[in-house]
Amino acid sequence: MARKQGSITVGKMADFVILEENPFEVDRRNIKDIQVLKTIKRGIPVYQG
Repeated sequence: MARKQGSITVGKMADFVILEENPFEVDRRNIKDIQVLKTIKRGIPVYQG
């Protein structure tokens, strides 16, 4: 069975979020204010703000 976790590769599932801003580019004191736009779990959208 092929691994489905551990790296970002075509055909593998991923849990991730899409944020309104890049947390590496904002002042660290403002990271808490970044809004989550979408959450994907096991390849399925589970939240859309």
